[in-house]
Amino acid sequence: MSLNIIAAAGKGNYVIWVNGDLPWPKLPSDMKNFRNLTIGHPVVMGRKTWDSLLEEYRPLPGRENIVLTRNTSSVKINKGQVIVHKNIDMILEIAKTEEVFVIGGAEIYKLFMPHTSTIYLTFVWGDFQGDTCFPPIYMSDWLLKSKEYCSKGGDPHILTFCKFIRRAKPPCNVGSTY
Repeated sequence: MSLNIIAAAGKGNYVIWVNGDLPWPKLPSDMKNFRNLTIGHPVVMGRKTWDSLLEEYRPLPGRENIVLTRNTSSVKINKGQVIVHKNIDMILEIAKTEEVFVIGGAEIYKLFMPHTSTIYLTFVWGDFQGDTCFPPIYMSDWLLKSKEYCSKGGDPHILTFCKFIRRAKPPCNVGSTY
């Protein structure tokens, strides 16, 4: 099926995190969009992202939660079923038969970026300071498939929901002569 990345980032500087938290207040429209896209699908996150989830949302309901970490014993599981992995191989196998969403953080996004077919990126309009940014999206590799502006729904900031799809790689003429 597919491996997807889903994230929200500051529009100007791609910031996603500051001191272990989001750099903006709650965004109801983005949370609704996240839920609608990921519900019923496995979600993959790093241990820091897992730890940042509020207790009442851990594990994220209606989704198989997969935590990727070098130290599997460091993941605190208080309820529900959570799968913990040390490497990406098993997750890439799952993505062959299911639609999988990578939900953070920055190291996990970078790790999965070469294997991703679609990026769902919410741009949050505002001047945000932070210590962690979303990895660069090179337009030579990605095509902006859709863009939807959202300025309602009780959000404190204007949002832009973007969907990027990976451009097809040109065929390689191995062994051809010039």
